[in-house]
Amino acid sequence: MDYKAIGQRIKQERNNMGLTQFQLAEKADISPQYEGKIERGEKQFSFDTIVKLSMALNTSLDYLAFGHDTNNQSAEKLELGILANKLSEGQLSLLNDI
Repeated sequence: MDYKAIGQRIKQERNNMGLTQFQLAEKADISPQYEGKIERGEKQFSFDTIVKLSMALNTSLDYLAFGHDTNNQSAEKLELGILANKLSEGQLSLLNDI
């Protein structure tokens, strides 16, 4: 696991939300010192801790852990993708025309 990359994503999301390290630590119920070490990749963390950070940042575990941005995909878009994969070539052509 790339703790430094995870820490960078946490910092980026924290900054996007306009939170200080202290505010994020308070929301995630961890110490500000621990939160800072996580952001710098200096400290390993438990699953419980990354879940708390994910919830505090309102982002997915998948994004924090691996950088996969699933937050921008709504349930409707995912469902449409699944349905589109089931269409025939003719149906896809018709859908594209619409």
